[in-house]
Amino acid sequence: MAVVWDSKTTLEWLLELKKEIERLGLQDYPSRTIYQEKYDNEKLPSPNSYLNNTGMTWSEILETIGYPIEKIRRAKYKIKNTENMGRPVLFDKTKRETKYGFVNDKLLFKVGELIFKEGIVTKETYGEKRNGELPSYGPLIKEYGSWKHVKELSLKIYRDEME
Repeated sequence: MAVVWDSKTTLEWLLELKKEIERLGLQDYPSRTIYQEKYDNEKLPSPNSYLNNTGMTWSEILETIGYPIEKIRRAKYKIKNTENMGRPVLFDKTKRETKYGFVNDKLLFKVGELIFKEGIVTKETYGEKRNGELPSYGPLIKEYGSWKHVKELSLKIYRDEME
């Protein structure tokens, strides 16, 4: 049975959305996609209904109900796809072993060292300059979200260690 938007006010529906996000444990990263997969569609409107009836984007809705977007965007960088049907899971990058035999900080230090010493800007240049000891840019992007983030994070770790 479809939920009728007009049965409550917009504010009431927004408060219900916040409660559902908390019930699902999505407070740290309330992704619209994950919410769509897990919400109780017998009791609550779909994410699209929220968008259509409020005239807001998902980000604006989240800000309205008290989830700061900058914090959510920062949490995105801590996301890793897992075997759990590709759904993100937060993890501690400093303690996880990689298939290349490094703890991630050590791996990122080596990547940052190469980027710094060779003046690498693009992922393609990284691919050309890396040695067999370092992963290609594909797994790094999969692990950390984007080439820009890989570059920033690895350079930060490298510079911090060199100080």
